[in-house]
Amino acid sequence: MDQAAFANAIKAVPPTVQAHGGRYIVLGGKIVPGIGSPPSRITIIAFDSLEKAQEWYNDSAAVAARTEAQKYAKIRDYTVQGVGN
Repeated sequence: MDQAAFANAIKAVPPTVQAHGGRYIVLGGKIVPGIGSPPSRITIIAFDSLEKAQEWYNDSAAVAARTEAQKYAKIRDYTVQGVGN
């Protein structure tokens, strides 16, 4: 909705991710459509466990950062338990 304001708002997110041991797997980049309509932007963050991901998600600074970003963009987020390496 407002790309400049969104870009500024999401600057608060990386420190919250790092504080919980998260690491970015995908951060923006070109999206090549397959089946269905692709989002305009995608971010994938990995954590060592589902519990760590939930700790980050519920962290007050992370909540505040997401709340601010939602003022400027449509955001959908999901937590998914992956497979071990």
